[in-house]
Formats: sequence, structure tokens, C-alpha cells
Amino acid sequence: MATLQDYSNAIVDAIKKKLNKPDLQVKLIPVTSQNRIPLLQNGTYDFECGSTTNNLERQKQAAFSDTIFVVGTRLLVKKGGAIKDFPDLKDKAVVVTSGTTSEILLHKLNDEKKMNMRIISAKDHGDSFRTLESGRAVAFMMDDALLAGRTCESEKTG
Repeated sequence: MATLQDYSNAIVDAIKKKLNKPDLQVKLIPVTSQNRIPLLQNGTYDFECGSTTNNLERQKQAAFSDTIFVVGTRLLVKKGGAIKDFPDLKDKAVVVTSGTTSEILLHKLNDEKKMNMRIISAKDHGDSFRTLESGRAVAFMMDDALLAGRTCESEKTG
């Protein structure tokens, strides 16, 4: 199964070929949900192969390629727990990764539906997942593809 890194490498190889620069040097730069757009805007890196959501707000900040992958927002919860659907989150702690579209959506839904959730904004997806695993939150809200990967890593969720 191909990984995101495999796709990134294939894109780099295609760029080298198109530019006829087989020795073009590539520097991989780790980015977070919080800094990926600012670092692109200030020229720290030239393009990202990642999970950045292409929406109207972000299109004002950066250019996007054609859409190649579509995801939906889902909840990851512990197996056997009481959370079955969004209304079950009323008055509960929910974790989301800071700087993501899921964070914006969760705050919006919490306000609109008067859910009284305690929203925990974690620094990255790993921290969000650990918050769920430790029981500090009853659900982790994020893109379904990212949650599926995390689910494979743990027998405590499903």
C-alpha cells in the first residue's frame, strides 16, 4: 500500500523530469496544522503533500492542485463506549487537532446546537489520539482517513 511519502516522492520525481533537473535537491520540511499555510506563504517550502483541506477560506491563502482525494469528518471513540452519534457528545469532552477545519466545524456545531461540549484543541493528531486513549476525551473529531489510520494503531478504538 502506498503511503503519503510515496506519493510525495512520485510528485518530486515528476517535477525533476518535467524540469529536466534530475539532480534537483529536495528538502523535506515537517509542518503542522498550525504552521503549514504561514510557512508556505513565507517561502519556507514550495508545496505540501499532506492533508490540508481545500476550501474557499484556504484558497484565499494558497493555491491548490486539482482535488485528488475527498474525505469526510467523523468521530473516533473507544470501543464499547456510549457515544454512537453526534448528539451523544452533549456535555462531554471532545478532542480535535488545533488549526484544522475539524476544529472550526466542531466549535460551530457546539455553538449552533448548544451542545455544551468541552472542546480540547490538541497540538497535533498524535496528541489528539492520546487524549482520547487516556480517557480525557470521549471522542476525537477529524477527517475519516486520518482516523482510520489511527484506528489501525490501537485496539482500544473502533
